[in-house]
Amino acid sequence: MTKGKSIFLLTVVCVLLAVLAAATFIRFPMGTKDFNSILGAISLDYDIAGGSAYTVSLDKDNTEEIENVNDVMDILRVRMDALGYKSYQMTAVKDTADGVKDYSIRVVAKTTDNLTSDVQTVFKYGQVKFFGGTEQNPTTQIMADDKAIETSEYVGSYVDTNNKNVYQVSLKFTDYGYDALMDSIGDNSTYYLKITLDSESDPLLNASISKDSVSDKTVYITAQTEEEANRLALQLKTGGLKYKYDLEDMTVETIAPVLGENTPLFLIIAVAAVLVAAIAFFTVRYKGYGLIAGLSLLFFILVETSMLIAVPGITLSLGGVFGMVLASILAVDGLFIVAKRFGDEYANGKTVKAAVKTAFDKSFLGILNTNVFALIVGLLLFAFSTGAIYNFAVTFSIGVVVSFITTVLIARMFTVLILPLLNKAESFLNLKRTDA
Repeated sequence: MTKGKSIFLLTVVCVLLAVLAAATFIRFPMGTKDFNSILGAISLDYDIAGGSAYTVSLDKDNTEEIENVNDVMDILRVRMDALGYKSYQMTAVKDTADGVKDYSIRVVAKTTDNLTSDVQTVFKYGQVKFFGGTEQNPTTQIMADDKAIETSEYVGSYVDTNNKNVYQVSLKFTDYGYDALMDSIGDNSTYYLKITLDSESDPLLNASISKDSVSDKTVYITAQTEEEANRLALQLKTGGLKYKYDLEDMTVETIAPVLGENTPLFLIIAVAAVLVAAIAFFTVRYKGYGLIAGLSLLFFILVETSMLIAVPGITLSLGGVFGMVLASILAVDGLFIVAKRFGDEYANGKTVKAAVKTAFDKSFLGILNTNVFALIVGLLLFAFSTGAIYNFAVTFSIGVVVSFITTVLIARMFTVLILPLLNKAESFLNLKRTDA
């Protein structure tokens, strides 16, 4: 590659990196609006940005004695998971009042517009009951709740004739439930189905149906929002708790970030410190290779950060930050393997150009094996974990992929572009012959 071409391509790449860096860290005006930096657009979890804590106690009208509070919490966790919460904290708090044996339950999560409604859904009391009739407020119970429903889930949305989004929940009956429903409808052209949980005055469903509207033992129910549809699907599928909690007197408090109000800044400094330390190591050990490592690691952190908003559904927690740091260490390890191979190949008599090519070629398989193993671990954690470990798995898995690209492609590109600009490339990379 000629020096002129190398300068041109290196300039283009560095400009692109500078633009991405500006978009990542800097807010600036764009016409009548402000551009919110990529860093500022990242969704932060409660341990970084703060959240809300809900404390729920047993209602005075509760009649079912709780034998094991851990069993209750297991049910509550399943319900929180079903509503899409991957990072939250749930603890049982012993009531300190004399003679009281019950536990209050405390839930901490990221504050959202839907959190209060979701917590109330999770703690909802009662059994699913089915009523039917030819009136709009049917009162005849037509089937037993514990045998009627096979499954219920949110299936998506569509735009109705009024150009509004409608969100659908599929309610599939068991053979018993389907037969009971069909028998109840009979020859009626219009039949009203009401499904309740705790209060008959506040039904989950109250709609007119017909035999033709029941397809493959399934009835489709509509909701106004996706969040409402998910809550409805959960309540229909799992019913309510058999223990009654007092949701009206539920206490809500604001939770500060784990490391205080400056937690996001502290985390940025911590990640930057890891990268600066790595670049300093490469500069001391391999001289000019520190520049190559620095540009490569800058690419890594910018792309990894961008993925936090490019990939839907990512909420960054402390576990996620740790995943990013560990992935960056993986990138540093790959860059170190390549640098060491530079020295070995040059020491054995190869030219600088040949040593660079051979170093990357011979390092590829080892780096690939390490990254594949790390990715498998990350994906397994992603599939089978929740909370902080889940957040770690997400950022670590993405980081492993970006780390591999950084080491085998980006670092090689910078090396190839920089070498033609040097009069003494071996001195720049701190390369020495064995007999020197």
